[in-house]
Amino acid sequence: MYQEKVKQGVQQAVTQCPTINQNTTITALQQLNQTFTNLYNDLRAGIQEGTKDEMASLLSKLQNNEDITSQEIELIRLWVIGDAHSYIKMENNYEEWIQEAQRLVEVVKSLSTKKLTPSLMGDLQGVARDATRTLSDITFYKENLERTKKFEDSVKNLTHRQQIVSCRDVESENGFGQCLSLLRHFASKFHILIQFDLARLTLPIKPGE
Repeated sequence: MYQEKVKQGVQQAVTQCPTINQNTTITALQQLNQTFTNLYNDLRAGIQEGTKDEMASLLSKLQNNEDITSQEIELIRLWVIGDAHSYIKMENNYEEWIQEAQRLVEVVKSLSTKKLTPSLMGDLQGVARDATRTLSDITFYKENLERTKKFEDSVKNLTHRQQIVSCRDVESENGFGQCLSLLRHFASKFHILIQFDLARLTLPIKPGE
């Protein structure tokens, strides 16, 4: 079901507005933005639809206090921070945003030495508007980076049976199989999130069970 929707969304994204330039209309850009928004939502639903059986099995293992495997850790990663991880991986303008934010601060510093006329205030207003958009992009990037770091730190610093286990070390004796205490690091929020999404996919799992 969702695979077909994703294929249609991808096709629409590349054909709806194949060339974007200074002459592209606002309407066309808004429509393309909506197409990408729909595609993002369909991709998220498609990932969950394609892995819901595995996630249901994983939840059962967690509820029964069983160890989980490296593949199941990857599944948790996909559900919890998959979007953030892929965004950090694919985004390539972060350094440019940092440079632009610094440039805008220097512009304000330069303008601050001049007489504050209505015209100058208009110029400052334009810089402020530009800065808010740029800083918003930077903040969004850093928030996603922090999400991924917190997850990876949680996995890396797991404890099990009074023993520190590195879940990155697949060659260790215990390896990923000792990662049951993962839930202790993002317990209730993670569990509620997973069960809510599974319930939305009409699985026989309800929040709070």
